[in-house]
Amino acid sequence: MRIVLFLFLTFAIHTSVAQTDFNAKIIGKWEFVKATTDSTKVKSKSSNHILDKNAEDPFMKRDILLSFRDEQSIVFEIENFLMEASYSLKNSLLNIGKYQYTILKVTNDSLHFKAKNTHIPTYYTYKKSHK
Repeated sequence: MRIVLFLFLTFAIHTSVAQTDFNAKIIGKWEFVKATTDSTKVKSKSSNHILDKNAEDPFMKRDILLSFRDEQSIVFEIENFLMEASYSLKNSLLNIGKYQYTILKVTNDSLHFKAKNTHIPTYYTYKKSHK
């Protein structure tokens, strides 16, 4: 019984620490690198216009900077136009309005996530921006 309790507590502490670290790493400004789909495997920036035409998510595109803030808000920046929205992050599920994403990997320099509510699974890669 002690072993089961020890394993449960270890898992609970690890999950709590991982979630806090995850939330901290996502804060900041991110710029689009690429979007790929299971069906097309588009890899280059020059080919992303194919995805732009068919994308159901209008905010995850090449010219839009994402800025995640501490207070659970996100700013979409297109040149001099700013739009703010709220987001929630629980485990690896990111919710922005009616859109859901599964965060696959986040480091100090890169952010990888997958759109959950699209007909074609789309994978996005962003890099930390210093603009």
